[in-house]
Amino acid sequence: SLTSTKNAMRRCGEILTKLMKDKQGWAFNTPVDVVSLRLRDYHDIIKKPMDLGTVRSKLENNVYKCPQEFAEDVRLTFNNALVYNPKGHYVYAMAETLSAKFEQMFQKLSKQQQRQGILGRGKAREMSLEEKMALGRSLEELPQEELGKLLGIVKKRNSGNGSLSCHGDEIELDIEALDNDTLSQLVRFVDNFKKAEKDKTEKEPMCSQVAVAVAAPVVIERSKKGDVAAEEEVDIGEEIPVQNYPPVVIERDDASSGTSTSSTDSEDSSSSTSSGSGSSSSSDDDTAQSPFPGA
Repeated sequence: SLTSTKNAMRRCGEILTKLMKDKQGWAFNTPVDVVSLRLRDYHDIIKKPMDLGTVRSKLENNVYKCPQEFAEDVRLTFNNALVYNPKGHYVYAMAETLSAKFEQMFQKLSKQQQRQGILGRGKAREMSLEEKMALGRSLEELPQEELGKLLGIVKKRNSGNGSLSCHGDEIELDIEALDNDTLSQLVRFVDNFKKAEKDKTEKEPMCSQVAVAVAAPVVIERSKKGDVAAEEEVDIGEEIPVQNYPPVVIERDDASSGTSTSSTDSEDSSSSTSSGSGSSSSSDDDTAQSPFPGA
């Protein structure tokens, strides 16, 4: 009845209020600010952004026709956070916690409203056999690190229905046992993952070229600095004796010989004088007496 539907939607509002007032709800109460957070690839990975504030606005404006439509947007909010943020990130952890709280609260509403037949199927449609087979192949191709997210989606809404079974190290997922809403959520999860991988592959060559261009000048610059420093040290050590020693030698020669231009000329002149006198002793006597001509 109309009254029962209104009561159910009012209950949805109460659930939403609890989520938004939760100590971990602040990260999901408003749209993701991709500009201030510098999340340049956010819209490449997340094709349909959603937040609890937008859910509140749609709920107040009677956009949702049944509780199931409301639940899909709440799940989309948390699923986007799980897809974009890596496991271990604090936003990922908060999304897991709030998602579990939501499923627990909404399950109570679901059981109550199913008895009255007003819960509705929402926007989710029944998948064909071919679509389920294609989804199964896509799930098998997921890397190991994504399986935790996959199992988290399934366990939240299908615990105890036999859709999951373990055989040693293998986990078997029965797609036929999943409801349409879970299947739709898995399709979005796979699509978002494939899109993220495609964008990552396209960006990797560019990043590699940038890394080489940035790293090369650093290596070259360091090498040049080392060579220059070594040359400067050698030049300084050699220039000191070359610059200082010759002036000292020249000054001494000029002062002692007067007319001689070099120490070699002085030695030649002394040799000639010695040979002309006939003996070195007489040359030495003349040299000794020359300062006293009157003696």
